Amino acid sequence: MVGSTQKVLIEQISHRNAQAVQGKTDNNRVVHIPVRGNPAELIGQMRNVRITESVNFSLRGEFID
Repeated sequence: MVGSTQKVLIEQISHRNAQAVQGKTDNNRVVHIPVRGNPAELIGQMRNVRITESVNFSLRGEFID
């Protein structure tokens, strides 16, 4: 999964980092993505994300569009 591009539904601002959002892939995996600007504007959007890292119970990624 690392290195792949996934469609992610952005669900909320990350609990641990106010400058990141949390979302889920089509297969229900949690992804944390850092954000520049206002993360609240992204909630509810479907975005393309490149998965950069796999950690214990989630993934980390970056927006590509």
